[in-house]
Amino acid sequence: MGYEELLHYFLDGLRAAFDGTAEVHLHQFPKNNGIPVDTICVLSAGESACPAIYFSDCWKRYQQGEDKDKILEEIIRSCEFAAGKCPWDFSRAVSYPNARPYLAPKLIHRNRNQTLLEQAPYQAFLDLAVVSCLCFFSPGYPPASALIQNKHLKLWDVSPETLQMDTIQNASHILEPMLLPLDALIYQIIREEISNFRQEEESTDTPALIRELCGDPSELPMFVLTNAHRYLGAAGLLQEDLLKQFAAEWDCGFFILPSSIHEVILIPETSGVPPAELHDMLVEINTTTVSAEEWLSNEIYYYSVRQEKILFADEAGC
Repeated sequence: MGYEELLHYFLDGLRAAFDGTAEVHLHQFPKNNGIPVDTICVLSAGESACPAIYFSDCWKRYQQGEDKDKILEEIIRSCEFAAGKCPWDFSRAVSYPNARPYLAPKLIHRNRNQTLLEQAPYQAFLDLAVVSCLCFFSPGYPPASALIQNKHLKLWDVSPETLQMDTIQNASHILEPMLLPLDALIYQIIREEISNFRQEEESTDTPALIRELCGDPSELPMFVLTNAHRYLGAAGLLQEDLLKQFAAEWDCGFFILPSSIHEVILIPETSGVPPAELHDMLVEINTTTVSAEEWLSNEIYYYSVRQEKILFADEAGC
């Protein structure tokens, strides 16, 4: 199926599934980096809000070989408002005390999102912006998030400073950071993909197949900073204690490749790779493997042990 054909296949399937109980609409909303995306909304009777289903994510999964009906079934389950099965109560956003426990930070590129940032409170961070989102996670459902805008602060009568403080305090448990070698993460992802594809328990040949797909381990020490959900994982850069501990373990500063809004790559300075080569590596990653709406930055960062902070690599004299 082509893009448009699959989109209308999903729309027809959702309208059939929720006939008489919910309205199915297609909108184009700007996502991260100002990229307009086709967004499916399923609004049940009596509900004032619903999660946004970005069709680009579904299309990407379909292109990677996932069955279209399996993806559609997952969407239907995530939108079962009429049966009272939705795990996210978006009415929490009406009250700040109820919304506060679900606040989490998201890192986005500042210049690429100027229009969006005119409507949302944020804090500058390098060439990025730290914005606040309501984040919801539930087993069996895709993550859901909603950007906090200036209008929400007016509704809640809350200052941007209070919002920012509560958001950062929440980050360590809502988006609990996970730091592991790149090879280990690749192994984990491939193992999950094989398991999903086979839809059965791991067979005896699975480990050998995974090793074959992973290839030889990388000689360059590369570590991925993300979280268990692999969602908005770049926010781990705000965890100062984690960065300080990583530098102490390697007894040196380290370079940071902001590969996407969902993860960043850490490379110890002792690896000896020149920043220019790291920059070329980052640009290649961002160009060939990262979608336009998940792109974060093409700048190389450097964590300074002496200053205990993240700097631009060129400003650090690297």
